[in-house]
Amino acid sequence: MASTTHPVSTAERPVILVGMPRSGSTILSRLLNESPELFIVNDFYLLQRAEGLGVLKSDLDASEAKCFAANVIRRIKCRIEREDSTDIEDALCITPSQEAELEEYALSVATEESRSWHEILSSIMHKAGEMMGKPHWGYNTPQDYLHIDTLFDVYPDARIVFLLRDPRGMLKSYKNVVNNGYHAINRYHPVIQTLAWRTAARVYFQAKQKGQSVLLVRYEDVIEKTNSTLQSIAEFCDIDIPELDLADFGNNSSYSMGPSKKKSLCESEKWLCEAMARTEMLKLDYELSNSQFKLKDTGYLLSISFKVLQFYVSKAFSSRDVRKRIQNIFLRSFIKPA
Repeated sequence: MASTTHPVSTAERPVILVGMPRSGSTILSRLLNESPELFIVNDFYLLQRAEGLGVLKSDLDASEAKCFAANVIRRIKCRIEREDSTDIEDALCITPSQEAELEEYALSVATEESRSWHEILSSIMHKAGEMMGKPHWGYNTPQDYLHIDTLFDVYPDARIVFLLRDPRGMLKSYKNVVNNGYHAINRYHPVIQTLAWRTAARVYFQAKQKGQSVLLVRYEDVIEKTNSTLQSIAEFCDIDIPELDLADFGNNSSYSMGPSKKKSLCESEKWLCEAMARTEMLKLDYELSNSQFKLKDTGYLLSISFKVLQFYVSKAFSSRDVRKRIQNIFLRSFIKPA
């Protein structure tokens, strides 16, 4: 028999991790899950689903509610710790009987009348958190910085953590990914990813100006000053996070599984990055290399430009979610630097 639906508080305080891909959000999510108070799901991407359904601003009908609830459950189940789990990515300790109970509960939530996506999400996440003995919930979706105003509209007391990395390190990570069904090498281009990074940084600065509850965390500080950075997050989110040794959590560098010889950024890639994001990089204390454009890099840049154009055109034609994401990044890119 399904449990009674969890009442949704008007003072929900989820912890939401946003920023840019290739910037350490998976390892930070794993570290945050060590908190005895916080249940957080990595790679959630639920707002994209709500946007795809066209229900970000309205209630869901019966079929939409079932579809959305099923997506919440699927995302949680992907991160349950099992015998063949990845140590870093799959850290949710939910038993098979609890998993079945959670699925039944989600169905009961979805069958209620006049339910919004955020009410369904809150109810299911609270229930899952209760199963793990954790009173607070959250998730990691880097691109949800594109929906920051929506998040604060539905969760005014949310705590949003912006995780950003030196954009040149992010570009190198993108450049070295391997095709594996999830990552695609042809999506890399220094202009596209730098534009997205600059947009994320500007959204953060704008949110700070508005007085919204946002905290900047640099990837480099997570790696080099792990526990002091975690304590800053703990104070910001009003939760407890124990002292941790980063070495205990292994290596999640997805490009570490590629060729032994790593690709570096050429001078022109660095130049493009610094030319586009100079103001934001300096504000975030990233030193400039003052690289110069090199004529010899022209052929390479033209080649990857052709490949990335093919990639995004094909994706935009086949996926409404991708079209919306491209549109959101483009519109957000016009935010003026703070």
